[in-house]
Amino acid sequence: MTLLTRQQLMLLALAMLTLMTPIAATSFGAANISFMDVIHVFINKVANITQASGMTERIVMELRLPRILLAFVAGAGLSLAGSVLQTVTRNPLADPYLFGISSGASFGAVVMLTLFTGSGFLIMPRWRLTRGFLAVRVHCLDCCGLAYL
Repeated sequence: MTLLTRQQLMLLALAMLTLMTPIAATSFGAANISFMDVIHVFINKVANITQASGMTERIVMELRLPRILLAFVAGAGLSLAGSVLQTVTRNPLADPYLFGISSGASFGAVVMLTLFTGSGFLIMPRWRLTRGFLAVRVHCLDCCGLAYL
């Protein structure tokens, strides 16, 4: 039997932590559900050995677990995007703020909210839209002016 190297031991510990974090996170929320109740819900879903109450099972499986899994997927996507950005630019300090990606994303979000929501383009009073475009124009001119200094 070979002993695990330090790197293998660290990877094993991180894998266990990654598996235990969602289970522990599902026990936190407005409804008071204990860690053991969450474990019972998971065992009931996988092996149907234990009994879990219907309400607890619905809260864990339909509300909390999808949110936690989505948070894991979003975090993985953000870390992958950051890694690609640093690799492509060959700059280990590259971040979205350095290249204006965050500002562009904010601008895109504002445009989408303005044009395609219920209080959007056709319903919004014209003076608000005009002031918004004027503010963006002033900001762009301000940034261009600072760029030439």
